[in-house]
Amino acid sequence: VRAELLFSAIDFGLAFCNYIQQDDRGFITTEQKRRAAQNLILDVTTAYFRVAAAQYAMETTEKMITLSVETEQLLQDMAKRKTVPLVSVLEENKKFIVLKKSLMEYKRSYQNSCIELRSLMGYYPTSEIKVDTSAMNELTELVVPGIELLEEAALIERPELYQLDIQK
Repeated sequence: VRAELLFSAIDFGLAFCNYIQQDDRGFITTEQKRRAAQNLILDVTTAYFRVAAAQYAMETTEKMITLSVETEQLLQDMAKRKTVPLVSVLEENKKFIVLKKSLMEYKRSYQNSCIELRSLMGYYPTSEIKVDTSAMNELTELVVPGIELLEEAALIERPELYQLDIQK
């Protein structure tokens, strides 16, 4: 009778441990889904701001090129009248070429960023994307809290860390 009672207690203990492990596995699955959602949000946000930065750079550079064209025409007129040295005109022309080259690089970066953002959001690769760049005008310096608070926030908000604790 004692042996049966002992084996019953052992069976109950094993069943209870199996139940706890199964519950932990369910929780781990939930945390993995939460982490996947966090990664997707981070990827979309990063791609969005890449598009915004490239779009902002393109718009700004295009404005500068428009001004440069006007300035170049004025400088060439002044050079013809010999009121400005030809060297100054050539230096401004060089800056204009650098601006055009930068614009081409920004357009390439914009197109690549748009492709990434479209794929993350599930849009067709040919659809047009224009984003709000007003945040680029209001860039401010962030005050980062202390390392202790950052570590605590990471432990709370990062599911993979909690998942590792459960697995241990």
